[in-house]
This record gives sequence, structure tokens and C-alpha cells, in this order.
Amino acid sequence: MISASASMGTVSKVGPEVAGAIPYTGIIRFRPRTARIVMEFVRYFLQSTDFLRQVDAAKTGTAIQHFGPTHLDAMFAPHQPVEYQVRAVASMSRASQHFAASRDALASQIELLQEHRQALITAAVTGELDIPGVAAYRANRLPSG
Repeated sequence: MISASASMGTVSKVGPEVAGAIPYTGIIRFRPRTARIVMEFVRYFLQSTDFLRQVDAAKTGTAIQHFGPTHLDAMFAPHQPVEYQVRAVASMSRASQHFAASRDALASQIELLQEHRQALITAAVTGELDIPGVAAYRANRLPSG
């Protein structure tokens, strides 16, 4: 399924748990017409820059933009052999996993850096942070007494 309105371009894979649900008109459901279509390949394509550029060119509306099934009919989609689709999905899945792991590692690092920054600020403000160069500068510049 893809959102064709408001949260335009959001793609979700749904399973049997949504059987019988009635999506609103801003949702477009995709399903293969033949066994020669790998739906994971379709999902990656629907999230691609090539597809999203086509959506940008086709969408209409002022307050909430949208596109519909008639717009999809005019859009280009690659027709690749099943073997290519399977290989491409495997490659994109590996890249997505690598990206997610990198994103998670960076988020952890940012969180740790924010904690360290706060600890340094607290230590500096409370005088618990000993900075030798600053102490020597102060000793030489401040009048004794």
C-alpha cells in the first residue's frame, strides 16, 4: 500500500491481519498481476527517487496534495526479469540493513556525546573541572590578596 495523500509516498507492506479493512481513498493497494512480479522490488521502486519524482510531477491539490490510480497509469515503472528483481531486492535489503545499523550506531553516539557535553558543562560550572592551562593563566593574571 502507498499513501497517495497527505503522508504522500509512505509505503507499507501489510499482511493478512488487515483482511477486510477498508482503507480510505488516499491509500492505493498494489498486488501482483502475475508471478513475474516480486512485490519487495515494487516496494523498493515505490520508495525510489525515480518514482517520487514522477509523483511530484503528477500530484495535484493545494491544501493537501494527492495523486491517484489514474496518475499511476501514466508513470514509468521498470519491467525486469524475476531473477534481476530477486537479486536487486537482496542487494537493497543488505544495504538497508547496513544503513539501519549505521543510523542506530550514530544515534547512540549522539546520545553519548550529548551526555558527555552535559557532564562537562556541569563540571565546569560547579568548579569540578580542573583545566591546568586555565588555572595557570588565572594565577598569573589575578591580583593576589
